[in-house]
Amino acid sequence: MTAPSYTGIGSRSTPPEQLLRLRDLAAMLAREGYELRSGGADGADTACEEGCDLAGGAKSIWLPWPGFQNRWPNPAHRTFLPLTRAFEIAEQLHPRWPFLTRGPRALHARNTHQCLGHTLDDPSEFALCWTADGAQSEADVNSKTGGTGTAIRLSSQRGMPVFNLAREGAEDALLAFLAQRRAERLAAQGDADTPREEEAEPRQNILRFPTR
Repeated sequence: MTAPSYTGIGSRSTPPEQLLRLRDLAAMLAREGYELRSGGADGADTACEEGCDLAGGAKSIWLPWPGFQNRWPNPAHRTFLPLTRAFEIAEQLHPRWPFLTRGPRALHARNTHQCLGHTLDDPSEFALCWTADGAQSEADVNSKTGGTGTAIRLSSQRGMPVFNLAREGAEDALLAFLAQRRAERLAAQGDADTPREEEAEPRQNILRFPTR
């Protein structure tokens, strides 16, 4: 079974106490077997990655360009660059795409991988973030959401729940969601482990002879 993934992102200006919350939650998610998808930026991205690393978790980090934050694409280090298709998806999401230069376009393109994975067709189970406005859906996104708005828009369109720690009750909602997903996986595993009727009770081929 493929390990579940989540998107860990947010504002570069995330407050210190929220960075600690993100780091702790990322460590917990790593211990639960979740792979982190993030973007290597200062603030929320870094907090999520630090928590993931502390727990020895799996991660995929998309850089907008080589040398971003003094990091380079290297599959061995789980760092990657966005595909051409990622730019096409980002163009459909950003309302002012024609006015963006190459750098901002690359930043938004890498956001699509954070939500949809390497092949851009494998949505994360959910997104964990912090933005000042507490946006959790496409309808919530505004100028205060910042670059994270692209990922929130895409998550909303693909049916991925977003848990924004700037919103009251978001952490409790995340924990409830994780408990539900855990129960679903256990149930699915139980169904897979239960032998089918014909496997549980092999048919007995008994030869019957006529009697007087």
